[in-house]
Amino acid sequence: MKKELLKLVDESLGFHYVRGGEKTVAINSTTWAANPENVLSSMISDGEVSLVYQGIEKPVKRRKGDTFFIPAGIVRRSVRSDPTKHLYCWAHLQFTILYDIDLLGLLELKPIFFPKKASEQLTIWLKELARLYRLDPNRENFESMVTVKSLGFSILGTLLDHSRTEINITDKLVNLDRFSPVFIYISNHLDQKISLSKLAEQVNLSPFHFHRKFKQAIGFSPLEYARRRKTKRAQELLLSTDWPLSEIADALGFPDPFTFSKSFKQRTGFAPKDYRRNTFAPI
Repeated sequence: MKKELLKLVDESLGFHYVRGGEKTVAINSTTWAANPENVLSSMISDGEVSLVYQGIEKPVKRRKGDTFFIPAGIVRRSVRSDPTKHLYCWAHLQFTILYDIDLLGLLELKPIFFPKKASEQLTIWLKELARLYRLDPNRENFESMVTVKSLGFSILGTLLDHSRTEINITDKLVNLDRFSPVFIYISNHLDQKISLSKLAEQVNLSPFHFHRKFKQAIGFSPLEYARRRKTKRAQELLLSTDWPLSEIADALGFPDPFTFSKSFKQRTGFAPKDYRRNTFAPI
């Protein structure tokens, strides 16, 4: 694998704590549901719940101290085995590489039922993440941000240690290696308008075949990837510099501050000035 791609992966490996906390749930029999994010939860209180998810024939019993991981998109439901309410500590998590590519999706992780020792450690980390989120919900404290990211990568290591995936991330990245000229070109040309034809030239494919093959490998189109990279860079510039919006717009290839602001708000939900003022940065 090319050193440039490895460097890009190293720089872009990310963790996002979407939401979480502690919650008491009265479950009788929930309907089938799926979350758009990965779910990690620990059962804190006494009792028993049966968890049913796609791909298994028999329900999995959850008891006090058990920690369970459900990948994004997995359809599941819970059935209570006793009349008491149950307290959970939970989190919705995202891990990404190359800025917006779902790492766990690439690995095709299956649900994980953790052994006792790992469950105990994960519960400690989940409680600490919940505590930090309560204290700093808008990610305004630098020390808190660093701690959250550290906890996230500790969780990722535990997930990978206990996963039953047969997918090798190195093999996956090797498959992406053919697009490394595209990733590098985009990183080096964020200050310009990026066209599909120019990206296709980097790998000697027609725009049609390049678009199809890139989307099959990554999960979204090459131009969408470029837009996400520009948005990520805009977030970094808003938080790390005092540049006026006109200068940021120019640095990212937008014709004017209005077009940049409109695009940024569409993709993040925040006007650039509000984003900078609130110091709201995904971890």
